[in-house]
Amino acid sequence: MIVLCLTFPIISKYLVVPFLAGMFGGEVPIIISTGNTQIMILMMTMILILPFAIRFLAFGKRTRVVSSYMAGINEGDNKNFIDSMGGDKKMYLSNWYMQEYFGENILFKPSTAIAATTILIIMSIAIGGVL
Repeated sequence: MIVLCLTFPIISKYLVVPFLAGMFGGEVPIIISTGNTQIMILMMTMILILPFAIRFLAFGKRTRVVSSYMAGINEGDNKNFIDSMGGDKKMYLSNWYMQEYFGENILFKPSTAIAATTILIIMSIAIGGVL
């Protein structure tokens, strides 16, 4: 896909434009200017180069383990900290999944009904537009 995007100007110039000129007879106007084509080639080149450049720049570097930010003074063990009021706090991680409200088994039926209704509405609009 990336090769296709990079070779788009060449394919357009030597395959698409002659085909259109033969099909419709006459000169085909330039739709994409050379400036836009150069910008597109530059962007695609950067997409190809960037992952390799990042890997090359990071090669041989060691990662540092740093202490966690806990909204207070770390006590050194990355598990306890002193808050802004001077009290000792224990760090913990938690999430509010609320399975009884947003669980997969609860949301499955309504989301399926909404998706099916949306698909039917869009199909009826598309079919109605054709007729």
